[in-house]
Formats: sequence, structure tokens, C-alpha cells
Amino acid sequence: MKINYNEKNEITNFREICMGNMKNGVIYRGSYPVFKINKERDEMYTELVLEAGINCIINLAGNEKDVEALAGLVPWYNTLFKNNNVKGLDIQFEFDFLDKFEYDVFNYRLRQGFKFLVMHDGPYLIHCNAGADRTGFVAAIL
Repeated sequence: MKINYNEKNEITNFREICMGNMKNGVIYRGSYPVFKINKERDEMYTELVLEAGINCIINLAGNEKDVEALAGLVPWYNTLFKNNNVKGLDIQFEFDFLDKFEYDVFNYRLRQGFKFLVMHDGPYLIHCNAGADRTGFVAAIL
């Protein structure tokens, strides 16, 4: 299903990743799925996710406990969570690549995320909080 990018995409930072040899309708990126302070924004996000048919999620910002809490707030996220189609990686926003421990943790978690994607069917959504830095980094790798 082709999504027309408009104000909804700007407000939610929900966008299809389509570069290189990436097929259309496979991978999307976005900001945090719910803010609870802007009902209209949350409804737009839900619309875009359902239109894209998202089936698997990588949450770069949250750990497994955060993912479970988010699932309690967002019905579509909860459905995917109950089907074991959501993975929280808890990748921190700032860390020191020169610190071997932090570097190894980052690499391990990122590998776990890519393995999770390979083991699940798409379309996929990758998100963090704003959907910019961590998510943009992963989008560039893909």
C-alpha cells in the first residue's frame, strides 16, 4: 500500500525507508508511537501504522519493560507485542565509542535487532523517541 507523505508524516516522523535497493512497503521509521498529550497526533500515527500494515517493531530507545508499558498504552502495539513481534533494544542516545564496553554493548544490541528483523515478517517499523538520531543511524545502515 503506497502512503502519500503529507502533514501526518511530518507530525509523526513516520516515513518509509526507500533508498538503494530497498523494496517499497518493507521498512518504516518513526518517532515514539504515543505521546498521550496530543490525541490527534497519536491517531495520525495509528492511521499510518495500520495503512502500512506494520507487523514487526524494533524499539531502539526502550528496554523490554518499556516495550511492555508502551503496549499497555497503544492497542496496535499491544497486538504486536503479544505476538512477540516487538523488540526493545535499549540503545542509549549518547555513548562513548572509545569505551570498549559501551562499544560492545552497542554492537551486541544492534546485532540482536537485525537478527530479530530477519526472524520476523514485515513490514517493519524502527523507532526511538524522536525518530531522528538512533533511527536515522539504523536507516542509513539498512
